[in-house]
Amino acid sequence: MKACAPWLALALTAACGLEEPRPSGRLGFDLLVDRAVSDKVASLQVAVLAHVKDCSVVGRDCLAAQVAPQKLELETLTDASGRGHKALTFPLALGDGGFQSFAVAGIRAGRDYAVVIEALTRDSPPNLYGSSCTILPEVTAGANKPLVATPVSRFSPTDGGTDAGATACDPRLEP
Repeated sequence: MKACAPWLALALTAACGLEEPRPSGRLGFDLLVDRAVSDKVASLQVAVLAHVKDCSVVGRDCLAAQVAPQKLELETLTDASGRGHKALTFPLALGDGGFQSFAVAGIRAGRDYAVVIEALTRDSPPNLYGSSCTILPEVTAGANKPLVATPVSRFSPTDGGTDAGATACDPRLEP
């Protein structure tokens, strides 16, 4: 019986097989940021939600506060070191004309994604200065066309923000 155990384990592994990883895509961004807010915003947090066809599911609040209650499914994004994260954060580093370019990788090839970009304040812990949600109908394996994201909307006091425009919540999906 002891001689059969390793063979049985090997046969079960071969019969069931290991799950094949789904192909993943890379998505580039060019984001325009008004220099007037650059002194208030420290970084941009990018998250990708799966199975979303309408950005209305993402309210005017921190995405971190909405994921569990609304059962939103976050895609795992890959950083430059190959590690997976719920969101990637990019320090605000504006180039000529107020543009910043960055890319995310590791999005599973598929359909119906929403890309959420949140502007995080310089506070500690940071607050949410504004956000953007853009529907991404499809991601293919490999490089995809750069996304033209909807502008990041600043929050006003009537939206639950402060006079400075920030919403008092810690938006980080990974502190």
